[in-house]
Amino acid sequence: MYNISPEGCPLDETIPNQMLSGAGLGAPGFQPEAISGAEDPESYFVKYQEYLATTDDLPAPTRKLKNGNELFSDGKLWGLRDPGGKTILEPQFLYVEQDDEGFVAYTDGTCRYYNGSNGKPLLSQPFLHMERWGAAEFLVRTAGGFGLVLNDQTVIEPKHKSIFRSSNKNRAYYTIGNQYVLLDDFSTIIANPGLTQNYLDQPYFQTSGNIIDTKNKRKLFCDESAFNIELLHPELNLISIQNKKDKAVYLTDPRGNLLTSQAFAGIQMFNSSGIGAAWISAPGNNNQNYLYGLIDTKGNWVIDPQFQSIFLDNGWWLAQTHEGPVKLFQPDGKPAPNRKGAIDKYNTIKLFSPEFALCTVQTGDKSETDIVSLHSGKVLQKMAPYQSIVTVNPQNGPCGKPRYIAKSNEGEQILDESFKPITPVHKRFFYAGNYFEGANFPEGGKIISYYNCSGKPIQVEINGKKEETFLGIKLPNDSITYIQLPDGKPYWVTVHNGAFQMESPLADITPFGVPGLYLVTSPYPPKIGVVNEKGQSVLPMEFRQLSAGNRETGVVRFETLNGNAGLLDNQGKIVNNTLVLRNQIPEIQPLPRRDK
Repeated sequence: MYNISPEGCPLDETIPNQMLSGAGLGAPGFQPEAISGAEDPESYFVKYQEYLATTDDLPAPTRKLKNGNELFSDGKLWGLRDPGGKTILEPQFLYVEQDDEGFVAYTDGTCRYYNGSNGKPLLSQPFLHMERWGAAEFLVRTAGGFGLVLNDQTVIEPKHKSIFRSSNKNRAYYTIGNQYVLLDDFSTIIANPGLTQNYLDQPYFQTSGNIIDTKNKRKLFCDESAFNIELLHPELNLISIQNKKDKAVYLTDPRGNLLTSQAFAGIQMFNSSGIGAAWISAPGNNNQNYLYGLIDTKGNWVIDPQFQSIFLDNGWWLAQTHEGPVKLFQPDGKPAPNRKGAIDKYNTIKLFSPEFALCTVQTGDKSETDIVSLHSGKVLQKMAPYQSIVTVNPQNGPCGKPRYIAKSNEGEQILDESFKPITPVHKRFFYAGNYFEGANFPEGGKIISYYNCSGKPIQVEINGKKEETFLGIKLPNDSITYIQLPDGKPYWVTVHNGAFQMESPLADITPFGVPGLYLVTSPYPPKIGVVNEKGQSVLPMEFRQLSAGNRETGVVRFETLNGNAGLLDNQGKIVNNTLVLRNQIPEIQPLPRRDK
């Protein structure tokens, strides 16, 4: 077919010239842009230092590891000891980050990974930054860029602006600087892989336009521009191949072997039951160009091509007939349960979960919509006044029971697990964590009311007046509420301290690692700061990044809006002035150290 050679063509592993600009496997080293020295970041931390000096709830001086050993602090530095108290590593680290097997430790602006059992470093040299990706696999960062170390051997030179790891079938591949893909044999380079990459059964790897034999370093198609290739199921190893000239689509295995001689006009993704939707050309048939059906993994028709369309929705197959009614099929292609043929009458079926659907029958100018159980075929609610329903809260969610947003001609409202309305109608409804946001849009603005899972409106008292319409609301915990009133004024409201008017609105609030503090983010462009339980500023909104404070160590990682970056100890003092954060490339410079 298509003059494909059984051996394919050699894989060209040459990276195009426009991608090359340095040694190693790709992008060169680079120098960050210089930053202004006018900023004095230490002034940002004065209130934070004062707060820490008055709190008695200090971070724990020890951190347990999975193997029973513990990291311990002498008040300034961290070390490692066994369960009996015998010291394995004397306190020497400014900052530690643990995982199941060991820990990353920072000293003098660099870090290493240490075995949690014996305290020995797994890497022979330190780096500016590292992330553990596997048992002995580390993303590392030097002044030149990112690289990869495996078993203490450099397999990707640290000269790249970015490296991202992806995996399937228990194998990894690496996207280098958005330029090319390197497979986990660290010898196979695939330039211009497109948006799709997948490991198939050994030794095959799929790209957007080809199948690669990684063992023999050959590609199935010599002319990649002539074909569209799609992986139809990662475990079943089913491939669709389309010739761009005649548009015919064939079902094949990774070797390019035809599984059926049937030429399709298209094939969709297969489900876990090994069933996929396919269609063939049928010009002139009921004024339709295509007929749709279902096929199995060998390309045999499970349901003959006869429908106007067919697609997968919430695990069920929905097939549109030429006569009007919709046919519903189970994942394996068998007909759905149908109480006395009740489902056959519906012209449209809109699934809003794997269990329920909104079904409509059209009779002349009149229509009737019902809520139907898919597994029993039973009508649960007749003449439902809704155009659509969306499941917004699964049964194991914060509400404990399902909740739904239902749209009608009047607007939207929340339904409970029995499909009964529990809120008034609003123009739009949104699910916002533990509560629901009902929005109306008067001329020139947006007014919001908030409801809990029972449909009760949330009220907040401001200056003696109960408010229940807002521009925005956040509930960090049971005792704190942040609101923005329709006039734009933001308030931080607590049970014990009442309402405190803030200087500017907030987009997000999360607990900070230090007790009694909250990480706050402004609307776009985002600026980050920290406030106390009263809503008062402790760290100003002058940061681009600010870690949520480590509860065990009290250490905070920061990056200012001007690009200065570093570490704060549990007293709020800068202890590391050369920290490089994961996504600081290429614009970040270390913070100049001021020795006192």
